[in-house]
Amino acid sequence: MVKSNVNAAGPLVVIGGLFLCSLAHADLYTGQIASLEWKVHSSDLVLLVSVESTSSGEFAIELLDQFARDNKEAADAASLAAAWEPPQRYRHDWKPDGDWLLFVRRWNDEDPTVDHTVYLENPLQASRMSAVTAEGKVLEERQEILAVINDRLARGESMTERQRLARRLVDQGSLPSIRQRKEELRATHQIEPWLGGFQIPADISLWDKIDSDRSFNESLWVNHLTVPADAAYGKIVFDYWTNDVRMSEQERQKTAGSASRYPLGALVNYPGEQTEELLEKLMVTRQYLDPVHVLNYLRFHEPKFDADDRQLVGSWIATSSVGQIQFDLMANHELLAHCRPSPFPHSNKHEREWIAKGRWNLHHGILRFLGTSLRVGSSDRFRQQSSPRQLLFHPHVVRVSKDKIVMEDGIVWERVQTPIDVPK
Repeated sequence: MVKSNVNAAGPLVVIGGLFLCSLAHADLYTGQIASLEWKVHSSDLVLLVSVESTSSGEFAIELLDQFARDNKEAADAASLAAAWEPPQRYRHDWKPDGDWLLFVRRWNDEDPTVDHTVYLENPLQASRMSAVTAEGKVLEERQEILAVINDRLARGESMTERQRLARRLVDQGSLPSIRQRKEELRATHQIEPWLGGFQIPADISLWDKIDSDRSFNESLWVNHLTVPADAAYGKIVFDYWTNDVRMSEQERQKTAGSASRYPLGALVNYPGEQTEELLEKLMVTRQYLDPVHVLNYLRFHEPKFDADDRQLVGSWIATSSVGQIQFDLMANHELLAHCRPSPFPHSNKHEREWIAKGRWNLHHGILRFLGTSLRVGSSDRFRQQSSPRQLLFHPHVVRVSKDKIVMEDGIVWERVQTPIDVPK
């Protein structure tokens, strides 16, 4: 295994001179590529293969080596290499002969795929065949490239299960379309595009060399790199949005319609109370960015189910002067709540009976509720609706016993044996 001296999580290095030169061409396009670290991080296996063109126009592919986490060799490496199809020829005289790196992903529902490559014979041949580090450094030397790969594999990190379930979003690194956001994100609070990695700004324009026989002349300025969510990038993203919160109202209005340099959704990779406090501030200053989805994910979808959570599983009733609310806290963090105002059932219009569905979680000592759908009064159907005001109360839990939960403000919940009945 080759050792690496490359700091994969360092700050981005902007290649400014090359960018300025590229602006001289009128046919310049912008795009994004995956960093070498992301190619490794988002793959399960890296294959080193040799490609040789045959007289019949076919390709002979030989497996030379394989690299995997914990040095675990894959039994199907040879068949994966043989099944790979080299990229199409962009020019009639170009042949993909030479050594290649293939980055293999294994999916839950389909066969493994090769989603990234590096053309070791000439990494500058095309941007998608290149080896650009997460620092923005473009690598050409074989040993440098292999050093970064081995260093990344040694960390043992890889794609999350959520990424594998959201295959079409992996590598995207940005928000889905507005329609997808309304139909999917608001309903499920899923933010897979940023899990494990996200895009950062980059200024690289090597692939605009019209006088080079070794280039496809893409006329491309690479303006974003997809990088793994390493700790150093967490500091960059956090500092960026902390500074945004401190902006004056006038400064904020000037940037209200512009896209951020660092995606807000990337904060899901750095959970903690400090991150949640920042998101709460952004909910006030940057509402159009939907920080609430990131916050809800951190509070209701990411934390694991532990012993403290298990103590709260069951049915509980909180009684007050205006009525009762029963909370059914289920073992999968699902929530069912039933409000019965007093006097029941003849309440005024401001104190109506309702049943809500949603999620619950004991998060940093606070019992939090997320209502996702609501049924009011005599209605027989649930509607996608924000939480009723009673579910916006998030109490601190002081003590939990077999039959009672005591909150910081003195409110006591009592356990009951009959779960909420939701008539069809």
